[in-house]
Amino acid sequence: MENKTEDLVNEFIQKYKLKQKIYDAKRYLKRKEELKQKYIENRDEMRKKQKEYYNNNKDRYRQYYNNNIDRIKAYNRNYKLQKKEANKSK
Repeated sequence: MENKTEDLVNEFIQKYKLKQKIYDAKRYLKRKEELKQKYIENRDEMRKKQKEYYNNNKDRYRQYYNNNIDRIKAYNRNYKLQKKEANKSK
């Protein structure tokens, strides 16, 4: 009798685990879709904000570039040289 009871309990536990596994899988897929949609919306919103910020501050960017053009060009030149040396050493 104890053996039958244990079998029934184990069977019940297995059925419960299977149902829980199926439920978790469905919940995971639903949540994944929600997060994906939310990410897309947030990404589009961030791009829009960045574009607006840049368009509103174009003069500031141009002024910075004009004031620091020598330093920026020197940095770019050094960066390219470092990159060439790194590729040669490979």
